[in-house]
Amino acid sequence: MKRTLTLLMACLLMTAIATNVAAEDADADGYTVDDGDCDDTDSTVYPGAPELEDGIDNDCDMIIDEGTNAYDDDGDGVTENEGDCDDNDSSIYPGAPELEDGIDNDCDTLIDEGTNAYDDDGDGVTENEGDCDDTDSTIYPGAPETSGDGVDSDCDGSDNISEDEECDLACHEEAFNLMDSNDDGEVSLEELMSIMCLEENCTAEESDMVDMVLGMADTDSSGTLNWDEYWASVDTDEGDPGVELMMDMADADGDGFLSLQEIIDMMNAGSEAAGEPPMSEQMETYFGSLFGDADYDGDALLDLDEFTAFYAALDSEDEDLDPETMMAMMDADGNGELSLEEWLGFMAAVGEEPPDDEDVAYIGSMFDIVDTDDSGGLDIDELIILLAAMDDGDDEEGEEGIDCPFENGTYCGYIGPYCDEEGIGYDPTRCGTETAHWCLEDGYGDTGCVQVAPACQAGLFPAEVCAAYAAYDHIAEHDSDGDRVIDDEDAFPDDANESVDTDGDGMGDNADAFPEDASETSDSDGDGMGDNADAFPEDASETSDSDGDGVGDNAQAEAEASEAAEGVPGFTLGITVTAMLGALLIAGRRRRI
Repeated sequence: MKRTLTLLMACLLMTAIATNVAAEDADADGYTVDDGDCDDTDSTVYPGAPELEDGIDNDCDMIIDEGTNAYDDDGDGVTENEGDCDDNDSSIYPGAPELEDGIDNDCDTLIDEGTNAYDDDGDGVTENEGDCDDTDSTIYPGAPETSGDGVDSDCDGSDNISEDEECDLACHEEAFNLMDSNDDGEVSLEELMSIMCLEENCTAEESDMVDMVLGMADTDSSGTLNWDEYWASVDTDEGDPGVELMMDMADADGDGFLSLQEIIDMMNAGSEAAGEPPMSEQMETYFGSLFGDADYDGDALLDLDEFTAFYAALDSEDEDLDPETMMAMMDADGNGELSLEEWLGFMAAVGEEPPDDEDVAYIGSMFDIVDTDDSGGLDIDELIILLAAMDDGDDEEGEEGIDCPFENGTYCGYIGPYCDEEGIGYDPTRCGTETAHWCLEDGYGDTGCVQVAPACQAGLFPAEVCAAYAAYDHIAEHDSDGDRVIDDEDAFPDDANESVDTDGDGMGDNADAFPEDASETSDSDGDGMGDNADAFPEDASETSDSDGDGVGDNAQAEAEASEAAEGVPGFTLGITVTAMLGALLIAGRRRRI
């Protein structure tokens, strides 16, 4: 019995101790074991504690290091500390398969490598863009084609130069017979000159050029060309023999490569021989653009293949210049803006037929339309708009773009570049924004804007366009100070505290103590009279000084009244006599009593 009692007491004691321990906050973190503290020996561990990157479950939620770089948030098996460059996407981690999605899936800083969207050979064209061999930088759409080499360099499905570029055997026989004017089977220097010179009598420069051409093809040094020599010079897989001759002529230092300056010098020599002026700065810029496009290896020199591509681009009537190159060519004063005069001057410089008055008026009107900042010239963005608008600005519908919602065809030319999904300037956000902007401008709200919202609801316009249209904040776009009053209607467009000046005195109504009185703006003493009219602007008891003596009229009146009272004889005496009589009367009454 005694032993049992002893055991019972021991159990009760242990239970009490355990209860006290569970109820105690051993680490002083505000939580006990009973409160859910999963480690009451560590003050950084308790329910709701900030999770630290320490390998411990700090917040007692049975998850370790969640929300830190040591935790795998997306469950792909890799943490940020281990190199996951987007731990919110399970398809992104080091070594992940690279997908054609515009994202760096494998975290190697390259996007879409190994897919058809990546330019593997660095020639500027991907497989998605038509590169038929993305392992060879000399093969891409538009690359120089060498006929018969077994390679489709320009990705047109054929190893041959197109028929309109290729002169066959019969073509060359006809050319040789034309040059051989005396039908002796030999083409002399004189006969060659008669064909190649620009005028009846060759200049010295032209004679030297023709003599050099003859000398290169005259392999037997006879001074003439027979058919075999001629055919040998043109029947070559190396490309256009004329291009090779031109390269040899232009290669002043004989290093087998052409610099831009060598090409310009050759062209200027030809112009001089023809009695023409040298190349203008704008044309030099144009040549420089074509040179840069043909210089595939970027060494500022053209080899024969590169010069062949340069010559083909120069000879192409369909060569499209990018807007930046056009700006550089036409911007004669180099101020970064293109004036109408510079445009017309460039057209004349490159030999274009002078536009008539109607054409000049049209181009001028387009300039005015796209010159949105009214600077008198077009910057590069405005030039892009002009080029696209001149292509299809008169159409009520773009080639493959959005139907123009406006009756005003001129404006359709303006927004056309942004809204034409096949155009060079397509920008759906800008399309929606510009459309909304136009609809909210005075004078254009009823010219077709009512069609835009229904068209968006019907799904006729791209979602991005409609979203930008709906999100456009007309007031914010025209409210410099953010007071929700557009600048054109705001008397103080740079002051958010003011927008109205009723009396036109230059002070906003909020700050103007007299908003309807142009002669007054403040009342310093708060007496209801403006400071300009108040003779005493710091004294609320005075407003005027009629006699100009520096004393306000109110104070003057009081002083005069006081002086008048002091100047009445007997007034004080009357008071004294009355007082004395009263005293005597009182004294007499007392004696009687």
